[in-house]
Amino acid sequence: MKIAQILVVVLAIILTGRCYSQSVGINDDGSNPNPSAILDLKSINKGLLVPRLTTVQIQAIENPADGLIVYNTSTKTLYVFILGDYVWKGFSLIGTINPNANFAIGAGEACSNTSVSGSIRQNEYLTSSEFITIEVDVTSLGSYSIETDHVNGYSFSKYGVFTSTGIQTVNINGNGKPILAQTDNFTATGSIDGGTCTFPVTVAFTPLVPTVYNPVTGKTWMDRNLGATRVANSSTDASAYGYRLQWGRALDGHQGTGTTSTIATTPLPNAGNSWDGLFILSGISPNDWLLPQDNNLWQGVTGTNNPCPEGFRIPTEAEWEAERLSWTSNDPVGAFASPLKIPIAGNRSYSNGTVTYGTGNYWSSTVSNQGAVRLLLMEGYANIAAANARATGFSIRCIKD
Repeated sequence: MKIAQILVVVLAIILTGRCYSQSVGINDDGSNPNPSAILDLKSINKGLLVPRLTTVQIQAIENPADGLIVYNTSTKTLYVFILGDYVWKGFSLIGTINPNANFAIGAGEACSNTSVSGSIRQNEYLTSSEFITIEVDVTSLGSYSIETDHVNGYSFSKYGVFTSTGIQTVNINGNGKPILAQTDNFTATGSIDGGTCTFPVTVAFTPLVPTVYNPVTGKTWMDRNLGATRVANSSTDASAYGYRLQWGRALDGHQGTGTTSTIATTPLPNAGNSWDGLFILSGISPNDWLLPQDNNLWQGVTGTNNPCPEGFRIPTEAEWEAERLSWTSNDPVGAFASPLKIPIAGNRSYSNGTVTYGTGNYWSSTVSNQGAVRLLLMEGYANIAAANARATGFSIRCIKD
């Protein structure tokens, strides 16, 4: 190093640091250095930068001192020289912290290229299928969060890491349950000066649930299967089959075609589980989508994961039995001739997710050992069957409380 450069370094230490008993402190708050340290560095927005060398350059260092530290740009690892072993040893680095990303979502204007996915409806909880997509201009990589205000009983938020710069699209997940059918205006705020922007969301009106009354049992039911587009016009009317749900699960999208072999560990979908919105396959006893099992699901209108509309619930075993005994015949013919017009909608296998037809299967809320009770319809026959695997997908007919 040239003499002039050495003088500059020494002068910088004198001007920015304090020397006490051979201790040097470099900081911006004027504090004294720790007397046990020869050099005490302190900062709230800067770090220590050690020499950065390639593997070849490190190997070329002559007579390295014991404890010499360098950063290897070839392996992206810190190394320290151990004289006793005469070898460079890499630091074992545990844990990661992403720096904060620099990005912009707007300047109080409308969010760019916003779209709404899913069906956002009055009095229905938002699931992983309901989210907002916006464009974000990312200038440096790192962690980010985008959150909205809480409006009309629900909100949107997303936390993640940007791995690419430039214009990126972000899906902001929904949370909560809209109270009123109306158009809501949300303000999204990005973390670390990410800015703000606004977007509207229209909440659709949830129509009144059509019902049917059985004068024999004195019970009021939905007039169609949950998820069906109409009342059945025959026992094999596919438009009347509706959803096939796993026992105790919420109406979170798992009635779709996607499957997973990951067994749930919590009964509640939260848009963060890998199994949210997927039909969970189970190949081992007790053939449940959830472990440990939970017998308290689907119990009453306020029961956990009740998939029925407000004021409705899953019927009990006794209610299904009373309904069956009111039919003119104990078979699918009697089921369809009843006020409920019940079709034989098939079932979905808990082991491979395939749907088979030829029978009708309707869940009750009643548990039986490790399974649950169902109404079974098959050619020339109908009964209440117990101990069915809870991971199976059966039809739902909701009863009014």
